[in-house]
Amino acid sequence: MSHNAPQRVACPTCQQQYPWRPDFAGRKVRCAKCHTIFAMPAAQPAERGVAHPAAATAQAPPPSSGGSGAAPAVARTQPPPAPVHAPEMAQGPTCPSCGVPLAAQAILCVACGYDLRTGFRLAGADAPPAAATQSSPDAPPELPAEAPPLPVPRPESIHNEPVTILSILGVAVRSELAADALVVVLGWLGWIVLLIAASFAAGFISVFGPAGAMLGLLGILLVAAAAYGWLGKQYMSVTQQFESGGLVGNIERSNLHCFGMLLIVSVMAYGPLWAVLRFMPPPGKNPLTLGALILSAVWGLLYWPMGFAVAGAYWTLNPLEVMRKIVRSFPIYLLVLVFIVIVIAATYLLATAALMGTAVLFPGSYMALLTAIGAASLLLQYGLMAAYAMLGMLLRKYRPADSETEPGSAGQPVG
Repeated sequence: MSHNAPQRVACPTCQQQYPWRPDFAGRKVRCAKCHTIFAMPAAQPAERGVAHPAAATAQAPPPSSGGSGAAPAVARTQPPPAPVHAPEMAQGPTCPSCGVPLAAQAILCVACGYDLRTGFRLAGADAPPAAATQSSPDAPPELPAEAPPLPVPRPESIHNEPVTILSILGVAVRSELAADALVVVLGWLGWIVLLIAASFAAGFISVFGPAGAMLGLLGILLVAAAAYGWLGKQYMSVTQQFESGGLVGNIERSNLHCFGMLLIVSVMAYGPLWAVLRFMPPPGKNPLTLGALILSAVWGLLYWPMGFAVAGAYWTLNPLEVMRKIVRSFPIYLLVLVFIVIVIAATYLLATAALMGTAVLFPGSYMALLTAIGAASLLLQYGLMAAYAMLGMLLRKYRPADSETEPGSAGQPVG
């Protein structure tokens, strides 16, 4: 047997090979790649061979006590291995991030938030506990893998194609947006029915005097706010989905919460224009009013789309963050805004043509009129969905580098 180089020992589960080490002879070790516990052979394997020890749960057969009288091939020179605690002996899957044992069908580690499907830890999840990442004195020693560990890929490298100007503009013809638009139209129809019911309820309780009328009006306002909040949440969800490349897309916020964000973005965007119209003299009396009107209108047109997109993708209302996004992507952002206007105008014209054509071809037919209204609503919602999807793609294209911090970003890599 040659002693120039140690022979190899293979993990029984993943076949990761390790050099045989005398200090681990006869002891239980844990594979650094798949965390399987197996026994290191008591003696160095034969030359030009790779030993394949069984996992730690496989019990070695007892030595023969009679008959042949043959002695064991190699006498054990090390003391018997120390007992391993039950959690370390578990042969089920373990979390690659913190090492905690997982159930057979688990897809998420509840200890550290690691998602086994994507390879990323959920945003806001706690770091792996020290007890899980540091081996105890009784834990089996972990063999270092000779191959360098693979880096955890960023979300866009495994979920998305490269983002270009053409791919951003091409979102307008994505087929899945039609399904999203249909969901929005049907959901909005349900909210309209609920608003009608709230109006009837308000009229019924108004007979109880001013208090009843006030309560009915409050109910109508709450339903209307929830309806517009639900509609805004659908646009936020599309923006978030295209910004993250499909990692996320469902905003777990209440409709009233989304309505509040929608209202705040509207005030930030068009508040200056309202202030100019309300407090400044007419343009004929003060020449500065015309300049203030132009500046405030341009501010609203630039701030509103990006402000709403940032609110949906990163869940922040910070105006400095919105301005930073506008400045970083300004030339392409302006091109996207022009294209969005073209898409929305085209869908509006198609919807108007559908309504007018139905009125001419099927006069007096309520069924045809309702069908045309549904088709027009679907076209308009498709245009809006395409607009916010393009804004989400634009945010993904100008996502900060790894060294920068993105507020509220989802799908953060582990480690």
